[in-house]
Amino acid sequence: MIYKIGNMEDVKKLFSVSDAERKVITKFARILSDMYGSDRDIDNDYGGYILFAPKGTSHKEIKAAFDYEENLLEYAELHKGDVCAAVYITSTEYGVVLIMSMDDVPDIIREALPKTVFKIGISETLSKTIDVEAVTINEAITIAKKKYKTGEIVLTADDFIGVSFEEVE
Repeated sequence: MIYKIGNMEDVKKLFSVSDAERKVITKFARILSDMYGSDRDIDNDYGGYILFAPKGTSHKEIKAAFDYEENLLEYAELHKGDVCAAVYITSTEYGVVLIMSMDDVPDIIREALPKTVFKIGISETLSKTIDVEAVTINEAITIAKKKYKTGEIVLTADDFIGVSFEEVE
């Protein structure tokens, strides 16, 4: 279900929203109320409204509520909690703010979002178990290290057990 919001009273009626979503919705509801009045007819008076599409809303459902491909996208921005706000100007002094999870953002909006360069470290883990004859565990580890350093033991793609991805500062 998509929610149509025009002022702060409408925001108070939203119950199943995350704190991040509520913060973004509130930001735009305040702007609309401050600039155009909180008691305006959101369908016919100046200003416009907010459409909030909860996470999991399909592109088809979003498009049925607002045809984002047929209107002018003024700008799109990403907020904390992976919440996207896409601001559309539909006519002079009237717009629609489409707020949704980044998981559901259509490509046409995603392409308008500002990009950032991230450094991502990729670590692969290789592992092999070998038999080492020794008197103590420390001696066995020393022998294994020596065999590894001299190339007698080589780990290959066949020894792959995992990969991790994380941001590098």
